[in-house]
Amino acid sequence: MTYPMTYRHFTRASELARTTDEALLHLTRQAAASLAGLALITLQTHYDMAAFQLRGLLQQIEALPAADLPDHDQDCAVLLWRLQVFDQRCDTHFLTGLPNLTAWANRLLAHESTAHLRAPLVATHFISQQRHLGGLLTNPQRDQLWHPVCHAC
Repeated sequence: MTYPMTYRHFTRASELARTTDEALLHLTRQAAASLAGLALITLQTHYDMAAFQLRGLLQQIEALPAADLPDHDQDCAVLLWRLQVFDQRCDTHFLTGLPNLTAWANRLLAHESTAHLRAPLVATHFISQQRHLGGLLTNPQRDQLWHPVCHAC
């Protein structure tokens, strides 16, 4: 079976790069909004669904060509920094299994423009602010909710 060639098959590289940039911007904004909403959720079922949605967005960003990911994108740097902070301090595992995003986060956060994010007090202050929201994301008792279920197994 043969397929007719169309103009789509001959798209210029600059158009593809622009499409990747637009997709990255769109996905980054969606993931940032999803993460912000996740911090407010207090019901476990809603939390699970929102975390699943966020993970899907992160997987879409992961699937973008790594060579096309910018080195100086402040919005992405802040999103990835927040994800790293949650992974380190709240045992969330958002970036687990996403090697391109992890490498990109390390590259972005090593840049001079993100030096303010590397200060330890910034992460502590951020987590403190998030805990005041009262959501399950930063609730230290979140893991304890699962212990009775695990012991029953």
